[in-house]
Amino acid sequence: MQKTAAGVTTKYLIDDQTLAGYTQIAEERVSGAITNSYVYGLHRISMRGSAGVHYYGYDGHSGVRLLTDSGGNATDNWDYEAFGLEISRVGASDNRFTYRGEQIDTTLALQYLRARWMNPASGRFVTRDRYRTTDHPLAVYGYGGGDPVGRQNPTGLFDVSGLGTPAAIIAPNEQPPDLRSPFLKTNYNAIELNGITADDVFDRYLRTFDGVNYTPDPVN
Repeated sequence: MQKTAAGVTTKYLIDDQTLAGYTQIAEERVSGAITNSYVYGLHRISMRGSAGVHYYGYDGHSGVRLLTDSGGNATDNWDYEAFGLEISRVGASDNRFTYRGEQIDTTLALQYLRARWMNPASGRFVTRDRYRTTDHPLAVYGYGGGDPVGRQNPTGLFDVSGLGTPAAIIAPNEQPPDLRSPFLKTNYNAIELNGITADDVFDRYLRTFDGVNYTPDPVN
């Protein structure tokens, strides 16, 4: 995968075996030289670039709120509107992983969510959800069904309950392999967060994947 902007081509090394269960950028290269590399756990932990190593600090909802250097000093911080539009930023580190920990393309002013791109200014994806059978605009274009506080959409394919991290949100193993999204893993219940497993999530949420009934139930 690569991107060319203003005559500069950046090539990305993709890790598709992360603990979170979906693809992440492991390295970025320009003219063959590594410009940034990343370390992951359930979240992105650190970034190594020309300015050294920086560590990501997260809040309970919006994702990345600050970066710290190797001495623990805050170098950057961010504030966001509900759908991730940047309100303010302090610092100038070369970091593009912000709202919900996902990548913002500053050239396009869009957030990359794997299957689709989302516009933080409107809270809408630029293309429709191909798995939805309804034509309701919030369902086919809206991020989190219009509820950015209670839901998130790390894959761009469907929104899920906001659990504080996308680590527990992985495809149900019961579906045949040809009905699973290529962005989601089959070893879905190997990870749990605060006692909540992927089984618990999908027991509550049924949606639509290629004809498999998958429509949401309210969670009390």
